[in-house]
Amino acid sequence: LEKFAFNFEVQDQCVNIRCLIIRSNEIESNQNEQQLNGLKEVNKIDLFKNRLTNLNENGCGQFLMSELSELESLNLKENKITTLNASFFIRMTNLVELILSCNELCDLNNDPFCNLIRLKCLDLSGNKLRSIKRSNFLALKTLTNLNLGENQIESIDDYSFESLNQLIELDLSRNQMSCMGNKLTFVGLENLKNLHLNGNKIELVHQDTDVFDCLGELKYLCLRCNQLASLDNRLFEPLKQLEILDLSMNRLTSIHAFTFQSLVNLAELSIENNRLSSLESNCFNGLHKLSVLNLGANHLNEFNDATIFNDLGASLIKLDLGSNQIKHLNPNLFSNLRNLKHLLLGKQEKN
Repeated sequence: LEKFAFNFEVQDQCVNIRCLIIRSNEIESNQNEQQLNGLKEVNKIDLFKNRLTNLNENGCGQFLMSELSELESLNLKENKITTLNASFFIRMTNLVELILSCNELCDLNNDPFCNLIRLKCLDLSGNKLRSIKRSNFLALKTLTNLNLGENQIESIDDYSFESLNQLIELDLSRNQMSCMGNKLTFVGLENLKNLHLNGNKIELVHQDTDVFDCLGELKYLCLRCNQLASLDNRLFEPLKQLEILDLSMNRLTSIHAFTFQSLVNLAELSIENNRLSSLESNCFNGLHKLSVLNLGANHLNEFNDATIFNDLGASLIKLDLGSNQIKHLNPNLFSNLRNLKHLLLGKQEKN
């Protein structure tokens, strides 16, 4: 049901509906509270792009959630929701997926998700959240995917994710964070596999160096499009399972020796579009499984150290040095890269 003023009352013949999609209509929070009574068997409701504003027992809660105890998926993307209340979700104990992206939420006060004890996927992207509090996700012990991208988040309280020990993917991209936090920021996320921090304003400061201490199972880390100017040698020490690291489009000017030596399972490393003018000897030591290394679009002008890629000899397949300012290469620079198949040295054309 799309693109017409919605006026619908459940009839007897509709009580067995399992999936209800009412996209791009004009449903409002003060809709007739009896309209969805009777849909006891429905497990999916899609209300994408309507006019809902408040999710509480006095507004949309009466209209929508009277008897929907079997509901597993609820899509409320692109409404005008400003307020969440735990009472709205009180009967949704079987909800697995909740999409609240592209609304107008500014905060998550009063623990609105406390009744969602089976929730696995929560999408809050594209709202106006400015901070994450310790009380926001306490009940979500089964959550596996949390999307907080494209908000205005500046700060995250210590222990905010402490209850989320089943979380696999956390998206904090495109926010306003100037630091990654401290060793208490990601406490509880011992099973996290994917962490998106791209598109923030992150600069590495001293207290950040232990921020990843709890993330020993992490496999993907994206720090693209931040303001990193340097990397502490201790920053990546806990990330021994990491396979993909994206540091592109930052402000890095050099890579120090042994920066990545603990990343023994790293397969892809992207550092393109930085301001690299030098690479210290041994800066890639320990990367025995690295297959892709992207150093393109930097300010590198020479490679005099013939041993800089020695630890990559058995694994490296693709090396991108394009769009630099290279004037001199040691003639033996690539001699140890016996499995190299793709080497880019020239200027890359812009599409």
